[in-house]
Order: sequence, then structure tokens, then C-alpha cells
Amino acid sequence: DGGRTVDIAQVLLDSTPSTGGGPEMRGISQFDLAAMAGVSRQTVSKFLQAFRREGILHIGYQRIEIRDRRALRAVIEEDQE
Repeated sequence: DGGRTVDIAQVLLDSTPSTGGGPEMRGISQFDLAAMAGVSRQTVSKFLQAFRREGILHIGYQRIEIRDRRALRAVIEEDQE
């Protein structure tokens, strides 16, 4: 699951501005995110909920707000070690 987690984390970071305008994605579905990360919608749902429980994300209808960019970067960096 590590590689899929990294793919989803990378898409979230790449798709949201790090400054100005707020760190969020609007108008995106789990299907869209799954296609961008190359995983199933079920996999995206599983990891989004895990990230939400950890306080990394806030999830609303077709809206994902990143609350902790450093934690998402850490997910990617841990996989690269």
C-alpha cells in the first residue's frame, strides 16, 4: 500500500497551491483523483479517510483541503528511504 499512498499524496501536493489561494482542490471527485494517481476509487477513499483521521486533510463535497502539507511530504519521503 505504500506506493499507492505515495501516489495519492503526490497528486494532492502537486494539485494544490502551496501559497496563496488556499491549499485545496475544488470540483474534484474521488474518481478524478484515482485517475490522476493511477489507483482505484476505493483505494483513494481508503487513504483519504486515513489522512482525514490523522488531521492531514479536511474532506467535503468535491473539495479536499490540505491541513498539513508537511505530513503529506513525510509520507512521500518515508517511502523513498
